[in-house]
Amino acid sequence: RLWNNNTFWLQHILGTPLYNYYLRLCGARISPNTHIYTTSIDAPGLLEIDDGSWIANETYLNCLYFNDDNTFKLSPIRVGSNCSIGTRSILFDGVDMQNNIIVQPMSSVTGFVASETIVDSEEHKSRPSDISIVQSNRSLSICHQIYQIIVIISIICIHCILLTLVYKVDSVRQIPLPISIAFCWTLWSIIGCFISLLLLKFVVGPCTAGEIYPIASWLYLQKIWLRQLIVSSFHHAWLLPTGYDYLYPYVLRWLGAHIEENVKLAQIDTFLSCPTNLLKIETGVTAFGGVLIVPTELTLSGDHRVDQIMVGSHTNLANGCSIMPGSCLASETMIGNLTRISRETKSKSGVFTNMSAVCSK
Repeated sequence: RLWNNNTFWLQHILGTPLYNYYLRLCGARISPNTHIYTTSIDAPGLLEIDDGSWIANETYLNCLYFNDDNTFKLSPIRVGSNCSIGTRSILFDGVDMQNNIIVQPMSSVTGFVASETIVDSEEHKSRPSDISIVQSNRSLSICHQIYQIIVIISIICIHCILLTLVYKVDSVRQIPLPISIAFCWTLWSIIGCFISLLLLKFVVGPCTAGEIYPIASWLYLQKIWLRQLIVSSFHHAWLLPTGYDYLYPYVLRWLGAHIEENVKLAQIDTFLSCPTNLLKIETGVTAFGGVLIVPTELTLSGDHRVDQIMVGSHTNLANGCSIMPGSCLASETMIGNLTRISRETKSKSGVFTNMSAVCSK
């Protein structure tokens, strides 16, 4: 419960050495050059991650496993060096991953995984012999780390100034406490939304389709890491609008997205977390809760590629589905719950469920 309460604050240091130090204090054996973007860790003391590995957001590291006889079993999770684990993957029931392994998003991993393996869903595939994987350097320089610390401090200062401003405005006139609390929350949310949009548009800026960012690069920190930090830090401000708010399409259009009429979005966070100028959503699209627009896809060298995402007219994105960069969905398509869509998914009108989308490659 304490870990869950700290999740909001921990999101400010994800992907930084500060988070690695925090996990070490919790008992984990984490290499200094590891990049971890998830807080879904149930037993940090049983976690071991070697140098240069990257773990995406919403990845579950489950050392606590529930047996059929109503007992729990604690099993360690070990991740070797230069491994890349995609978003919404699950590592459970004892994991021993060797080196240079790529785990595609929404995959499950358990047991031993040999080096230079590509894990896709529950399938383990060896790296093709005719493809040479050259891992890029994933070590952040001192300048990169200083930049991250300065940005985090700046975000905290923005929140402090914002809270001070709200307090000053509220103290001008004495009003009953319940009304004062509601007024302060509303004012903070409105100003927070505007600040986050200004930062996303003028500080983070647009991305170019097909561009590749090494993890230890300034472009990755600016275009990917900083975007995630801004969206997560101002997450509560965006709780003021209700689900499927009519303002969401206008906000995304202002950030450069191509959004047509009658588009309904349950949540805006996931769309703000990806390069919005690469989004093209046609008329009549509905995105339900829990939809994840994955901002980048992994290359064989462990770098991150951004690309355009196109959603055809009158398409429904069901709860918990994940849309990868390069996806192109035809009109009148229904994406089922917990389904992963990527550039390899054959796009045609119809229904994609969890297995059909992954297997139709």
